[in-house]
Amino acid sequence: HSGAQLAAGGSDFVIKVPNVSSPSRTKVLRGHEAPVLSLTFDATDKFLASSSCDGSVRVWEIAEENCVHTEMLLEKGNDIGAVQSICGLAWQPQSGELLAIPVKNGVQFMQRISWKVLFTLECIGSDKVVNTVSWTPCGKYLAAGTMGGDIFLFDVGRKAVVEHLENPSTICSMQFHPKGEKKLVFADN
Repeated sequence: HSGAQLAAGGSDFVIKVPNVSSPSRTKVLRGHEAPVLSLTFDATDKFLASSSCDGSVRVWEIAEENCVHTEMLLEKGNDIGAVQSICGLAWQPQSGELLAIPVKNGVQFMQRISWKVLFTLECIGSDKVVNTVSWTPCGKYLAAGTMGGDIFLFDVGRKAVVEHLENPSTICSMQFHPKGEKKLVFADN
């Protein structure tokens, strides 16, 4: 990901992708029927994935301002406060091959281009809804943070939980250090 793009979505159901060097050339992505919860660019900056209170996860081809795939995976709600999760999506870094999607007490992995859900990893031992996910910079591991405060670290290639940490509050966001596999920061409420 180049870091040269910005995207914003919100309660107006619209996603805007301004051209940083020429803001008048903003791309507008329409199609959600409820507030937008989460956005993430793929590694090539060609696609943007979004989740929404309408229950959908959408993949957009930014240049064409076109939705190329929609999956109804989430609980529907008409307001951000009425949904179970913010569904913090994340593309696998470097290759962008997999899109990690928090769904109930697990994470579904959608393959780029085919847009098929290949597999699901569950947070074994927790019935709490996964709220957000974050990949390690190498793309080998994925952390999943739950509404109950649990953090699960998955080895995605092995499809296994390698670490389970407990926190007393909802995990709202998290990010791995860009130069280190073993440093994870998170925010809770």
